[in-house]
Amino acid sequence: MVAPGAVWYVARMLRNAASRLAFLAVLCGLALSAGPARAAADGEWTALPDGTRTVVLVTGSDLGYVEPKHCQGRLGGGAYRPVFEEWFTRTHPGLDHFWVATGNLARVEDDGIAQPLDRVYTSLSRVPYRAVGIGRWDLGERGARLADMARTVPFPLLSANVRVHETGLRLLEPTAEIPVTGGVLGVIGVTAHDAQRIWSVAPDGSVISEPPLADVQEAIAALRPRVKTLALLSSLDYEDLRTLLGKLQGVDVVLASSGAYARLEPEMMAGVPVLWVGSEGHLLGRMALGGDGAVVGLDAVRVTGAFPVDPVTAKLKATAAPSR
Repeated sequence: MVAPGAVWYVARMLRNAASRLAFLAVLCGLALSAGPARAAADGEWTALPDGTRTVVLVTGSDLGYVEPKHCQGRLGGGAYRPVFEEWFTRTHPGLDHFWVATGNLARVEDDGIAQPLDRVYTSLSRVPYRAVGIGRWDLGERGARLADMARTVPFPLLSANVRVHETGLRLLEPTAEIPVTGGVLGVIGVTAHDAQRIWSVAPDGSVISEPPLADVQEAIAALRPRVKTLALLSSLDYEDLRTLLGKLQGVDVVLASSGAYARLEPEMMAGVPVLWVGSEGHLLGRMALGGDGAVVGLDAVRVTGAFPVDPVTAKLKATAAPSR
């Protein structure tokens, strides 16, 4: 039986373009040797890979939905997370874990359900978030306020490419360094660029986004010598992210959201694994790190069906199993 982290390990080692054919051949061989696997039930919290020492729980573009939106029968929101945090801590004793968010947490329409950004951040503060990206919806008309918010929330707000035009200074921190078992996880926030938009006027100038390539390259150069694994928190559109990754070296994994696009398994883009966790809290991503701080697993779980917590009532289900 192939170890749960084996496929990920092979993908990580063969992620450059010249090795893609070898990667596909080995991947197919692993699938054949492993034999047929049991299909997980919708929303089932399956066992983490062998050797997992740290779990990074990943949320996407909440778009203001602390309470579930009930869009097209899908459930999500963020209200379930404190209860899930308690369940996870109890059922995974001794396992280090924390949360990150990709960005675009602000509401895009006032539909009576979506909450303003400060209330979304208050909701996030109820669980241990260690890094939160900034998207275009978060900037909106709030750009000047984000710097003030960053001084009051219990997690870093990250964007490498949002600046004050007149001074050239970054509005927020570009990166975070998070200690994990076996090393340090480096995180870079990247925001979608809109060349036509001045997001807001801060006391010392106009808040704008810059094309991300140079800023992300600078952040990689600063972080890479000090971290074991380097992750990009991205709210870029699909093709913009593909283009950016094609010009970068040194990124190990991307945690991304853009609109409703979501996948339960990572997608390879320019040789880099990308986990798309979608919007409105419908998915919860999982990045497992091994004892050396390297990635050994990457996937997502639907917040529905067999998921341990009911996202509507924010109550633990009687059927929630103490799965490791």
